[in-house]
Amino acid sequence: MTRRLRVDFSPASGAVVTCTDCPHWFAFRFTRKDGWAAGRDHERRAHPGSTQATTALAHFRDTP
Repeated sequence: MTRRLRVDFSPASGAVVTCTDCPHWFAFRFTRKDGWAAGRDHERRAHPGSTQATTALAHFRDTP
């Protein structure tokens, strides 16, 4: 599995999401869960078939 996405999270500054294959793309969200959701949306649009963000997001399914 290729790891393209990275979510850098800090409680003080939120989550910054970047993609190693798309240096022009990034997202900012307030929570780690929302950061992975943004990564999933990017993954679906730009990297069909990649599941890194979907898999990571599954770990948050029981949290609000």
